[in-house]
Amino acid sequence: MPGPEISQPPSAVKGFKANSIILLVDDDEAMRLLVRTALESDGYAFLEAKNGREALQLFKRHTPDLVLMDAALPMMDGFEACAKINQLPGGTDTPVIMVTSLNDDPSVEKAFAAGAVDFLTKPLHWAVTRHRVRRILAAAHTEKELRRLAYHDALTGLPNRLLLLDRAGIAISRSDRTGRLLAVMFVDVDGFKTINDSFGHEVGDSLLCTLADYLSGSIRKNDTVSRVGGDEFLVLLEDLGSPQDVRRIAEKILAHIRRVSDVAFTKRTVTVSIGIALFPHDANDIGSLIKLADAAMYRAKQAGGDAYRFCGSAKSPAS
Repeated sequence: MPGPEISQPPSAVKGFKANSIILLVDDDEAMRLLVRTALESDGYAFLEAKNGREALQLFKRHTPDLVLMDAALPMMDGFEACAKINQLPGGTDTPVIMVTSLNDDPSVEKAFAAGAVDFLTKPLHWAVTRHRVRRILAAAHTEKELRRLAYHDALTGLPNRLLLLDRAGIAISRSDRTGRLLAVMFVDVDGFKTINDSFGHEVGDSLLCTLADYLSGSIRKNDTVSRVGGDEFLVLLEDLGSPQDVRRIAEKILAHIRRVSDVAFTKRTVTVSIGIALFPHDANDIGSLIKLADAAMYRAKQAGGDAYRFCGSAKSPAS
């Protein structure tokens, strides 16, 4: 059986950034062509599937910006496919419009119960369809942007404290189940006020963005770096076997950041101080872990900076 169709080469869709990607799901090839022809003047890229199963495969692979889904499909109907899409990563952020000849009240109710945001009946009015698609995509984009601003730092793009706390709650529950360690690192830039005062806030902001990149590059994919204010960062490390794993990551961060020199012509080598607290050794909640890591960070700073300290459960290096 032929696989899911795509109206542009996969590489074109993968790198498509200028406009939205729409997933068309209909077992009628002629209908997919008509929809694509009606909408393509707005510059969308299209993915095409002939049934609900193919739609799920394409959604997992590409996470489109909008789905136009026929209700009557072979193998898996549109109502079931819509409900399953809403359970996938990114599914609740992607609007699904049902496109169908069914226009009775039970079908409409079933579509919205499955997670659809709108309902279009065949035969389609093409001008109405175009405007409906534009409106829904614009609303989805606005909602995503508001969510991004609410949960991310405006300067660095890193998760903010709110998102870190949300992830930490899930991570602590997971660590409690698995018995693996979780660590919170409090990272503070040594002498940042002097840099800001000497070279200006623009240089200071540039330095913070560079540090954000270095911190993100020093951790694993399942860990989180967050900027929580000024020159302060929190790092959430999950699924650790022992304190030695944390030491390796802390030493890697210190080594990476020592390479941050001559930022915006400051002619300085930048260093940080790191405090570390472990779950469940040191505390059982994220608020306490952050406070303990903060206190340990100040001990590292008092020792001269460019160092890390544990809050007490694991020995820090002698230096």
